[in-house]
Amino acid sequence: MKILRPMSPFRRRMLEAMQLRPYSPHTSAGSLRSVAQCATHFPPSPDRLGAAHLRTSQLPLLQPQVSKRVVLQTGCA
Repeated sequence: MKILRPMSPFRRRMLEAMQLRPYSPHTSAGSLRSVAQCATHFPPSPDRLGAAHLRTSQLPLLQPQVSKRVVLQTGCA
């Protein structure tokens, strides 16, 4: 059974923005996953985070086993 949660206004705007661009479903899912991980890392909503917050969340990704594409996609998301 899947648990349905209300969608935040930020997530709705993000989904709408991705629908306007020709992103593949795989790219959209990856972007949503990256933003969700960032949201669990910081207490404020992702739309209230600044560049310093995002940089801090990307630093743990700079490991040899993490591909550069993952780091770039996380930053773009």
